Amino acid sequence: VHTTSIGVCCDALLSLGQTENTALSTGFTQRFAIFEAQKLRLQLLSSPFVADMESSPTNFQTELIELR
Repeated sequence: VHTTSIGVCCDALLSLGQTENTALSTGFTQRFAIFEAQKLRLQLLSSPFVADMESSPTNFQTELIELR
């Protein structure tokens, strides 16, 4: 009888942990989505010498050419 109760409790805890993990993952993704949207600009700022000129905004392309 106790073994069954422990199994049910463990299953419930695992299910709760998965739910919390999913919620944390979703929250993390939503919170840091702004960085993904600004990824190219952040790359331009952090390392302009290796930034891809073709995928850069046109107003930055001239500046990147002059830097190189």
